[in-house]
Amino acid sequence: MRTTIIAQVFAVVLLAACLGESRAQVEDEKDGGGEELFPVWVKKQDELGYLWGYIDVTGRMVIRPQFNNAQRFSDGLAVVQIGNVYGYIDGTHKVTIQPQFTTARDFCEGFAFVKHPELGKICIDRTGKTVFGTAKFDRIYPFHQGLAAVKIGGKRGFVDTTGRTVIPTQFDLAWAFCEGLARVRIGDRHDGKYGFINRQGAYVIKPKLRFASDFSEGLAVIRVKTPRHGLKYGYMDRTAKVVIPPKFDRAFEFREGLAQVRVGDRHGYIDRTGKMVIQPVYMQAGCFSEGLAGVKVGGKYGYIDKTGKVVIPPNWTSVHEFHNGVASVMLGETMWSPRGYIDRTGKVIWAPAE
Repeated sequence: MRTTIIAQVFAVVLLAACLGESRAQVEDEKDGGGEELFPVWVKKQDELGYLWGYIDVTGRMVIRPQFNNAQRFSDGLAVVQIGNVYGYIDGTHKVTIQPQFTTARDFCEGFAFVKHPELGKICIDRTGKTVFGTAKFDRIYPFHQGLAAVKIGGKRGFVDTTGRTVIPTQFDLAWAFCEGLARVRIGDRHDGKYGFINRQGAYVIKPKLRFASDFSEGLAVIRVKTPRHGLKYGYMDRTAKVVIPPKFDRAFEFREGLAQVRVGDRHGYIDRTGKMVIQPVYMQAGCFSEGLAGVKVGGKYGYIDKTGKVVIPPNWTSVHEFHNGVASVMLGETMWSPRGYIDRTGKVIWAPAE
């Protein structure tokens, strides 16, 4: 029973799969964009277990439940599980890459990493063609801005879309490229220093920072240790110039012109000048997406707009960001409760049947 509930909650996690072959027969109804479809599960009739399908932004089931697991669309394709193997469907509801992989990850910038029962670990393109093998890497991360971070031994570097190493494995940690720069760390998590490199592997900001986040909307979070107040967070620009002084107890990336910050034990939002535009009154808060941000008020989550006005009352145990006018929310009172979807008015457009 516990395993079944976990499968309900963690829709974004691929289940472990064994070798096997199967072919999906996908219902080809009205043409639709994959990014506007959302995975849902329904109970099988007259037997245990669940099947997954997809709804549109209105909550209408447009791809009938037929998959053993289904993921969100990414880069126009979605991972689906048929039996013990994985393949991909597109936004027109057609199987574009037949289920044949024992593991499969989301597409990003036209490439995905999979494991084939005969070919092993490989990178494929949108047609399912093998681009290069990935077994030589201890870990490979999704492509961003044409490069993918890889790990060999204890070091990280970057490869291009042919699998060729373009930035040698030399960093103790390396993150994806964002806005033309990649964050790297030299040293361990306790004493290491953070810096930023360009696509040629040259340092744009040397590794001297105690902490830095990725750049978002031209700014990155930094952390400094102050004599009187301990660790404080602020923001720097791409030249490493501090543009918002470190004065917050936590700070997060800018999204849609605003950034979530914590003052004491409460969260609020600042603009790019550092001005507090939504006062820190929330127990928890998330990033803005499509003009709305999830916030926790009195033990439950709802959504506010950029003026701080509550536009969806706090009725939910947890909430996710809006995408194409739809957000995933937890419908019950515990972490094991099922998730459903709401629209921008707070109306539940889909909930799993009892």
